Amino acid sequence: MKALLAFFTRNNKLRTFLLFFIISSLLWFFSKLSNNYKHELSLPVVYVNVGEDAYAGNFNNDTLTIVVNASGYELLGDYFKKPVFHFDVSQNHLLKSKTWHPNDYRVLINQVIGKEHQILQIFPEVVGIDTKDVPKKMVKIKPDVVFNYKQGFKNKDGYQLQPEKIWIFGDKNILDNIRFVKTKHYEFNNLDKSVKKELVLKLPNHILANNKKVMLKMKVDQFLEDVNEVPFILKNVPDSLEIVIFPKKARLRYKMFKSDYESIDKSDFKVVLDYKTLGKTKDTVLKSHLAHQPKGIFDVEIVPENVLFLRKKKSL
Repeated sequence: MKALLAFFTRNNKLRTFLLFFIISSLLWFFSKLSNNYKHELSLPVVYVNVGEDAYAGNFNNDTLTIVVNASGYELLGDYFKKPVFHFDVSQNHLLKSKTWHPNDYRVLINQVIGKEHQILQIFPEVVGIDTKDVPKKMVKIKPDVVFNYKQGFKNKDGYQLQPEKIWIFGDKNILDNIRFVKTKHYEFNNLDKSVKKELVLKLPNHILANNKKVMLKMKVDQFLEDVNEVPFILKNVPDSLEIVIFPKKARLRYKMFKSDYESIDKSDFKVVLDYKTLGKTKDTVLKSHLAHQPKGIFDVEIVPENVLFLRKKKSL
């Protein structure tokens, strides 16, 4: 190897010849790339958006043969690009027609393979699909999730699943015994911010579905604790009686989300003592009842819950 390198190093004529040979070869190569050529491209077709009530696995992906006229540069780029044509089943009503004509989609196909390509022909001229009917059933999704919150934080407004239901496909005898589909088990710990997470479905054996995942969204917010005093409201007291209660006000402890704090109207609290609940008994305790509260309030505690009272007959 060293002898060969020494030979090339000493031989100036050979070095010059090789340099010009390489340069001329490159110039010839690039000049050929600038020419246009007729060429066949294989374009895979992937069927998408089949609709929730049709099983996507029934659609065998096809391949189109595209005859194009393009420069050598473009054809060289095709070797690396590997384009794919996504055909929208629902939008093009393929489930009804069962066939489609690729030439009707020349503009879209041209965008996929590159606008610099001149499409001469597309084969086959008609593409047919053979879908078999598969028993199906719509079921709810039951998330297998555990939420643990950081101190002072709580879920607000529950959680949402997108979608809440899915179509499942398979043997009718198996489908008849399925009421819901669960997700894999997930735990969310020390939560102090909202959750947005894809959950993987656990499909029963021999059951298929277009959706393999669902999106879980849940708002998490910090909550605050507050207190308020409001007067008890007496209801259904006979006209012949005068009721004296001890104490006259209720002390309320409650929680609210930090984001709702400014919108809370404390005057919306209404705590009622209903004399009618005593019936014909001679009890001297009335049970308090929260008849109304501001929107956004939760975990309300009334102190005292039971209120002492005295009856006095009104003088005529």
